[in-house]
Formats: sequence, structure tokens, C-alpha cells
Amino acid sequence: MSHDETVYSRKGLLPRAPRVSLLPLHEVKFHMSSPVESGGILVANLSASGAGFIRASARSWPPEQSILRGNLELAGKSIPVVLKVIHNSPGIVGCSFEGESTQLKKILDTSFGVDLLAMKLEEVPAKLQKGMSEGKARQFRGNENCDLYFVEDTTGVAVFRLSLLGNVIECGENGNATLLGGEKIPLDTGIQAIRFIENIPALTPNQKSAIASVIERAISGKNT
Repeated sequence: MSHDETVYSRKGLLPRAPRVSLLPLHEVKFHMSSPVESGGILVANLSASGAGFIRASARSWPPEQSILRGNLELAGKSIPVVLKVIHNSPGIVGCSFEGESTQLKKILDTSFGVDLLAMKLEEVPAKLQKGMSEGKARQFRGNENCDLYFVEDTTGVAVFRLSLLGNVIECGENGNATLLGGEKIPLDTGIQAIRFIENIPALTPNQKSAIASVIERAISGKNT
């Protein structure tokens, strides 16, 4: 396990929770009050276990193992946090949260819950997949009954089925995406599904684009 895949705790090394990786995160900033004052620090990634800050957004950084105190601006709220500097690289300063913050966890679950679910998906071995279609089939499963199944042929993704938070979106051979049963995909459900697809680490950019564009066409009322 690499240094970047772990965080330190008082009991030793622990696996790091999946982090939403946008550079920088939109409308998320850290205002450090101690050991030095520095406002408006940009956040590169964030999880319930820690955060990565863009090094260049602050004039100076304390050394590794230093304790930082300040407030994290997230979802319109200012949350007091205490962090420990774990690694200090030329681009990113990685920190772990000290103690527990129920408020922070609740906001993360609400704001980035779909992203985190996507990042926890695991691929099902081909020999365990059922209902294989012609072409190359892949299936992923995760928490909260999330499931993605798709088939690729020589032209790309041909069909797919996405189960996400109680909704099932299907795209058949006609290239149109609908809810299970043929109903139109609600706008909020479609946006949520696109965000989910775009945050699955194991998918290639072409696979993400192919699936997301079909869903986007459906919620835009452009199904053929």
C-alpha cells in the first residue's frame, strides 16, 4: 500500500476512505487559523478521513506531523476542523482529520455521496456474471445496491443497465435510455446518474462519455 493510499491514526496505518478527486473542489475552501493564518486554501480532494490541499494556494505550510486548526467551508457551512499534516508534496499537502466530526460526515454524505458510492464500485469477475450478451460484458457492484452492467461491441458501449439508489436506468439496442419499464428519466435522477458514471475509476473516458451522453440525451428529451 502506498503512502498516498493510507492515513495515519493513533493506532497506526489505516486504509484511506475514497476521496472525491476534483482539482480544485468547487466552493470548498479551508481557512487555517493555527499554526499560521491563511485563508481561502483550495481543496483538491476530500473524504471523511482527510483532505488534500493545493500547496500553491497558501504562502507556507507547516512540516509533516504538524497539527492544523481552522474552518472548512463546505455546502454553505463553516465547520471547525483539526487536521494532521501527513505528507507535503510539491503539488498537494495531504492531511488526516483528528477526532470525529458528525457534521462533516453528514455534509459529505449529502454533497458527495454519489461520488463516493461510485468510487467504491468493484468489478464482478467475468465467470460470476449472469445474463451475458454478445460482445464484452462488464459488471460492477457497490454499496447501497449500486450496480452497473454494460456490453461493448466493436463500436463501443452497446447496451447498459445502471441501478442507483433505488432507480434503474436501462439502455437497449435502440440506444435510448429510460427507467426500468420504459418511463422517462427524471431530470434530477439523470443528473445524479451522470455524476455517478463520471466518478467510476475503472471506466475509461470513452466508456464514461458513451454512457453519460446517452443519459444526457434522454433527460434532454432527445431520445429517438
